[in-house]
Amino acid sequence: MPTQESLKEEFDNAGQFGEIRVGKDHLFYRSFIRVRFVPFRECSRIFLRIEFGEYGEFPVHEHYIIAKTRQEEEFALRLDRPDDAKNVMVFLAKNHKGIELGKDREK
Repeated sequence: MPTQESLKEEFDNAGQFGEIRVGKDHLFYRSFIRVRFVPFRECSRIFLRIEFGEYGEFPVHEHYIIAKTRQEEEFALRLDRPDDAKNVMVFLAKNHKGIELGKDREK
């Protein structure tokens, strides 16, 4: 179990993409004043989800990084900017080769 001090150090040194930071061992998400994290060792897959909808007459696209755990739990980490979401996936592909990326296709 990581200590608060080691988590803070990893958070400070992590790659920053909007509300998400990608550390060596954890995926961090800042929501208001609270920071949550998901350890990579618990992730079975990480993928990008784009949800479409409408707000009145305006179309809305919400971008999420989804961290799916081995216990089939999903953590949806919302990003304000679409480019940040895509950059997280590119960064993970380059720097965290042991993590399954992308949506698992139904057979």
